Amino acid sequence: AAWGQAYQTPENSFADFGYLNGVSQGFKVSAAKHDSTKAATAAALQKDPNGVSPYELRRLNDITMGVERVFLAHGKKETGQPWFKHVIFTPSAVNSYKATKMPLVAIGLATKDAKQANFAIGRVGQFIRRAALFANSSFVTPYPV
Repeated sequence: AAWGQAYQTPENSFADFGYLNGVSQGFKVSAAKHDSTKAATAAALQKDPNGVSPYELRRLNDITMGVERVFLAHGKKETGQPWFKHVIFTPSAVNSYKATKMPLVAIGLATKDAKQANFAIGRVGQFIRRAALFANSSFVTPYPV
């Protein structure tokens, strides 16, 4: 199930998750491609540790770190809370042992504010789309030796 489908209940029928579901599928494809590249590189390292370019290892590491950084925002505008910056997960406002998933979307759904919920869904979708694009296009160009 794509992200957001759990929220599509009769009580929350005002929220349109179409865009979010679409970009989530694109991110899923990008992540799978990255995972298969990492697995192939790990296998190559097991076979011959000196046979893998350090630039390839750096590229994979940069993509992994960079994708996570794409999800960092400017606080309240994207997360609903000024002191948290991650748009996908923030600590729960009501339970200190749990996380809130897509907090800006959760706020819109909880308040039944269709305008805010649909804005939040689109905004989170933009972050997911950027992460997919980053995973597909990031590279480290080695300097000529």
